[in-house]
Amino acid sequence: MKNIFIRDAGIIKEKTNKKYFEKKEFFFRLKNAIYLARKFKIHLQLTISKDFFLKHLNIFNSYKPKLKKIKFITVHLHANYDSLISNDEKSILFIKKLNKFSKDLANVIGYCVHPDNVESYEVVAKLKNKKSYLAIEVTDLKSKSGNSFKQINLLLNKYKYLGLVLDTSHIKDIK
Repeated sequence: MKNIFIRDAGIIKEKTNKKYFEKKEFFFRLKNAIYLARKFKIHLQLTISKDFFLKHLNIFNSYKPKLKKIKFITVHLHANYDSLISNDEKSILFIKKLNKFSKDLANVIGYCVHPDNVESYEVVAKLKNKKSYLAIEVTDLKSKSGNSFKQINLLLNKYKYLGLVLDTSHIKDIK
C-alpha cells in the first residue's frame, strides 16, 4: 500500500461533464478521503481548482493539521475554461498561495495538470521545486488538448521540466 493514493473530491457534472466544485460536497469528500488515507496508511491526491481554492482558502487552511498527518500528497490542478491558469493576477496569486499552502504542509510531492487548463506554463512552473515534480496528465477526448501523442510530445519537448502522468482511464482516448 506504500504507493497507493486515494483521490479526494474532484467532481464532474454527469450531464455536461464540466468540472465543478460545490463547497459542502467537496469538503465532505475531502474529509472522508483524509480519514481513509489515514486509516489505511495510504497517500492522498488533493484536487485543487484555482477559483475554488482562492475563494475557500481559509477552509483549506483549516484542514492543514489533518493533511500534515498524511505521508505524501499530490495536487491535481483544475481550472475552468473561462479562468485558465495564465499570466494574469489571479493565476499568479493562486500559484503564490498554493506554494505557501504546500510548503506549510511539507508533504506535497508533486503537481499534475491537464494541458487544456494551462495558458502559461511559466506561471505553473513556479510550483516545481527540489521536493516536488510538475507533470501534465493525459486527457480524454472531451478535452481541448492533451489527448494526442503529438500535443503531449510538443509540450514535453518545449518544457523540459514537465513530467507525464498517464491516467489509465484516458489511455484508450489518446490519438
